[in-house]
Amino acid sequence: MLRIGFNLWYRDSPKVREVVAKAVAIGMNHGEISIDYPFGMVEVEPFEEMAKIVRENGMTVSVHAPWQELNIASPIEEIRRASVEVLKRVLKEAYRVEALHVVVHVTSEQACCRRKPYVDRCIDAATRSLEELVRFAEDLGLTIMVENVSNAPCCGRIDQISEIISRVNGVYLCLDVAHAITSDKQRCDSLENVDYADVVSEWSSAVGVERIAELHVHGVKRIGRKIEVHLDLDGVKMDIKRILKTLGRNLRFVVFEVFRSSAGSRESFDIEKLVSYVREFRSWATAYSV
Repeated sequence: MLRIGFNLWYRDSPKVREVVAKAVAIGMNHGEISIDYPFGMVEVEPFEEMAKIVRENGMTVSVHAPWQELNIASPIEEIRRASVEVLKRVLKEAYRVEALHVVVHVTSEQACCRRKPYVDRCIDAATRSLEELVRFAEDLGLTIMVENVSNAPCCGRIDQISEIISRVNGVYLCLDVAHAITSDKQRCDSLENVDYADVVSEWSSAVGVERIAELHVHGVKRIGRKIEVHLDLDGVKMDIKRILKTLGRNLRFVVFEVFRSSAGSRESFDIEKLVSYVREFRSWATAYSV
């Protein structure tokens, strides 16, 4: 069954009960909680309390692992090793809050992907890290999902992610559609013409439809000279029917990562505005996720 949810992080703590209640009211049944130092790492109780509130409202939980300063694709062994150890701590916390899976970024700051003859070193490092993390996660009853990112020097492109996913058994892709768009210069040049369904189709062909288990959905727009993500979905082209037809029952989670409106701050976005998207995803999932 497709589970539809939204992202929570430490800034949601003061209003978490209100936000979760609104999410349930519009048909959501999943919450993905971002660990972001110190939240969830040294300040564990607020993180556990947030997860408890989500579960008490009948929702399942997943965890988005921290990503700043963590580079499990680093060819520098000491950095890679330390990053893996931090993520093991995160996996333990995810287990304690009864999470179903953990979303991780697979990155390096070394830009090996652009330099011959070092082009494969970050991919090799990522493979070793993920193999170890998958074994550790499986012992806890957890699944690892790799999220594609658009701002890392290494391991963000479609060819790199597909290679990494193909090498590691038991790991799945969390396809962030907006990140996929911003990592593609041609699409960035004509954002108004991009349909999210086209992006999903391209990545499904590259990675394998059976390996895409989660979607992150949020808006991407050009505001002035900058391309902004994690915005509302106003004006976004998203053929949800075609997305569900492409991914079928392989897709298990859709998580909305809308943090702010195009014209304002995170606090100005009301989760209730997502109700039509939730209904449409659920409707087409009934047809194509059986």
